[in-house]
Amino acid sequence: MTNDAARQAASIGDAVRIGNEIITGIDSHAELTFENKAVARLSANAALTLKSENVLELSRGALLLDFPGRTKGKVQAGAISVVVGRATALLEYEPTVFKFLVLEGTARLYRPAKLGDSILVRAGQMVFGNANASLTDPVDFDIERFVKTCPLIQNFASLENERAIAAANQRQQRDKSKKRLLDTNLIMFGGGSTVSVVDPDKRSSEAATTANPTATTTSGSRAASETHP
Repeated sequence: MTNDAARQAASIGDAVRIGNEIITGIDSHAELTFENKAVARLSANAALTLKSENVLELSRGALLLDFPGRTKGKVQAGAISVVVGRATALLEYEPTVFKFLVLEGTARLYRPAKLGDSILVRAGQMVFGNANASLTDPVDFDIERFVKTCPLIQNFASLENERAIAAANQRQQRDKSKKRLLDTNLIMFGGGSTVSVVDPDKRSSEAATTANPTATTTSGSRAASETHP
């Protein structure tokens, strides 16, 4: 954890003040708990600055946001920003590539410098691309597989919005059973936003040997697959 004066190792229970930067190493993660019960979890090899009481700046890495009830927060990452309120979402950023997905609720993704370049991202949807380019339409991802393979969920205590995530997953499973959503053979292996095409007959075996893959579904529009930091 750093401030204008010095860098020091953080311990469980340490207070994070406005202006502090949290930096994680190759084998470390961090969790910030706010007084309003909101939670922010930071992946390995990441950097996050507390800009104000409800504004964070992600310089690199992945950030899981869990904002229950009436809580709301904003995250800046390069040329993009997200506003999350009464929702659970994950933002991954490596200059200048980003990936943003929503597990439950609805969040807004926008580019502050480009008036009108703003979209709503709903549960089970994600957006990825170049932060300096126009935002693309959301695509669907598999909530259940993401939850099962995401270290920022599996390696920590239960989230406040856990039931809401489960409900969003159930709605997605119903849509899949009714063929409103279909599994694809597109997948992202590891971090980043590179999409690979996988033989459907081999996807299960490849997924078992690759770190944190998550297949996605599609409603007939563009679709891609998702992995975790």
